[in-house]
Amino acid sequence: MAFIFSLIIGFGAFFFGQKFFRWMPPHPLIDSLRIGRAHYLLLGVLIGMFFPETNEVFHLFEVVRYNCIGAILLWIGLQTGLSTDLQNLRDHGTSVIYSQTAVVLATGGFTVLAAFASGLILYRYLGLLQNLPLAIVLLTSFALTTRFPTPFFQWPNRPIPNPVPVQNLPLGNIAAMAVLCLAFPPLAENPIFYLGNLPFIGVVGIALLMLGAGVVGGIALDFSFRSHRTGARALSLVLGIVIALSGLCQAPGLPSLAVGFLSGIWLINTTVAKREVVEFTTRANDVIEPIFFALIGSIIGEFGGGIFFLWSPLFPLALTMILVRGMGRTIGFTVSQTLWQIPQTWRELLALSWHPQGTLSIAVGVQAIYLLDFQHYTLITGLVIAVFLSQIILIPPANSPQSHT
Repeated sequence: MAFIFSLIIGFGAFFFGQKFFRWMPPHPLIDSLRIGRAHYLLLGVLIGMFFPETNEVFHLFEVVRYNCIGAILLWIGLQTGLSTDLQNLRDHGTSVIYSQTAVVLATGGFTVLAAFASGLILYRYLGLLQNLPLAIVLLTSFALTTRFPTPFFQWPNRPIPNPVPVQNLPLGNIAAMAVLCLAFPPLAENPIFYLGNLPFIGVVGIALLMLGAGVVGGIALDFSFRSHRTGARALSLVLGIVIALSGLCQAPGLPSLAVGFLSGIWLINTTVAKREVVEFTTRANDVIEPIFFALIGSIIGEFGGGIFFLWSPLFPLALTMILVRGMGRTIGFTVSQTLWQIPQTWRELLALSWHPQGTLSIAVGVQAIYLLDFQHYTLITGLVIAVFLSQIILIPPANSPQSHT
């Protein structure tokens, strides 16, 4: 009864909030959380808190949720891969690419140093049992991610800012996935996997398995889009391929994000229906992302199955990740401003340095559940909180808009 009552209250508050935001535009800080799907996460927390803990029902829901999150992780990786259009990257100026590269190197290096320095804390307070190097790789990938595409907010008595050129290039997200793809094979806990009678052994074997799964997924998706570009049949084919590919990733313990990323790169750079692919996946993403956040919230809010996270290190972890990421990006953009005059003003430097994180950031944190062993998931919960805290650190534009050439 409590579960049904919580569902009624939760959905009622959700629909009332939707209507209220249509009548009265929210403040940019609230609107940033809304775009980040924070309300779906809270709805999932309510569902998890009051979900009945009877053995059969809870076990069935847990199995379905685990597999659904794995499939959605592959979908999010696919979305990131679709942004890696080589033709689009070539259209950007070299100064923009150099600027983003400087930020990626500074942020990644700063995060690696901070993670190695706090390795004992990861074991003692954040529940990590083993494989510290792979945990550091995931933390580095997390720090490199940003929210893309960048939303622009209407601040009171201020103009809508013109986009800075580097905001149109998601090189940080691409670098985060590249780090995960390159670093996972040598750090995988299971270096041997048999596909039928064919063994995949060691670093080269795991790398070939990942690359093969990504290419096969990209070819299958390209074939489905060539056959059915719109409609329910196309959606069912695409989701079927994503679910099958995510199941293939879970058996040998491959990161679904990385395999989806490789599939997306192959798809966007080989298909003849780029526009249809991007439009279709964008529309589907408006449905898949809310489900993802609701499922993550149900994990955080559940009371069954022991302790999910510890309260004491939770917010220090979130604040530390925000500071480490912000300081690394500040160093990178300071170098970029000195060498290539990107960004042009100090306000733009602050806005870019503290640019919010998004769905991919949370997906990288959740990917750790499938790759690492934990006593409790304080690390994952802290990373989720860090993402939403980053979304309320917004730098308002100047009183007069800046022009960029």
